[in-house]
Amino acid sequence: NPFYVTELIATGGHDVPATVRDAVLARSGRLSGRAQRVLHAASVLGHVPQLSLLRDIAGRDAEAVAECVAGGMLEIEGEVVRFRHDLAQQAIYETLPLNDRTRLHRRALRALTDRGGDPAALARHAVEACDADGVLEFARAAGDRATKLGAHSEAAALYASALQFAQKLEDVER
Repeated sequence: NPFYVTELIATGGHDVPATVRDAVLARSGRLSGRAQRVLHAASVLGHVPQLSLLRDIAGRDAEAVAECVAGGMLEIEGEVVRFRHDLAQQAIYETLPLNDRTRLHRRALRALTDRGGDPAALARHAVEACDADGVLEFARAAGDRATKLGAHSEAAALYASALQFAQKLEDVER
């Protein structure tokens, strides 16, 4: 795995991390607490968020974002920011305590709602934030859109996420 080899080299130590996750966490562990908060926010946002959105979620800390880039964790191209590899994003996300994940998903949901974000992204954040009203609104809207586009599997998954909170709906709506 070329990504794993790159991460091994980046650790610079004599101890060889057993997994890609260990290697990613070793690299991120050398960053400041502020930079790690940026990584946490970026991991919740997922694939290719706008830099301005990441700054909104992570507290507008431009120096911490720059530290993440200098530390080889994030890349910025124009107004787009991303992890160097999806495995790095996944490793950081999986280490987040549940309460931190929920809090960051709530922030992302608020920020994306204010920006008129994509209903599918809003639904994902609403589910992870345990926001029943948000899930019912956005998952249904995204499911309707997916249905119109012929993406029936995606629509079914979105409707299924709304059903988690269907007890709030009238029988006809459910």
